[in-house]
Amino acid sequence: MAATMGIDPADTDHPMMKALLVTARDDNPERVLATCEHIVTSLGAVGPIARQIDALFNISTAASKLVHCSLHDFHVEGSEYDKAFQMFKTNHCNRCKDRVPRPEDWKYTEEFRQEFEKKHLPFIRRFNQTGQGYRLATED
Repeated sequence: MAATMGIDPADTDHPMMKALLVTARDDNPERVLATCEHIVTSLGAVGPIARQIDALFNISTAASKLVHCSLHDFHVEGSEYDKAFQMFKTNHCNRCKDRVPRPEDWKYTEEFRQEFEKKHLPFIRRFNQTGQGYRLATED
């Protein structure tokens, strides 16, 4: 679909292609959430390219990502889950005595996603101005 918009999919330096690659990679936060039952993930700043991707492809994960600890109230924001989570682990998880890893066979399913979002939406809403779980930004 990117090609039909005049974007060369092989041009990974194009801002839209960069954002689409992040969007695809971050569509599933299982790798982050598996680390601990206290970890919550959410969207952060939604810039112009992220809004364009959401409008064109109906997917919101081009926005920045937040990784939270619901137990200790720690938070890290980054452009991608992997970058944000690496910083989060270094600053918080690696020395946390309260970490509760999810079972090894745990999977991020649609049913889990719906329950997770319902449970944590009040917590997530604290981190944005819209009250919807994200915040608008003028830049990407």
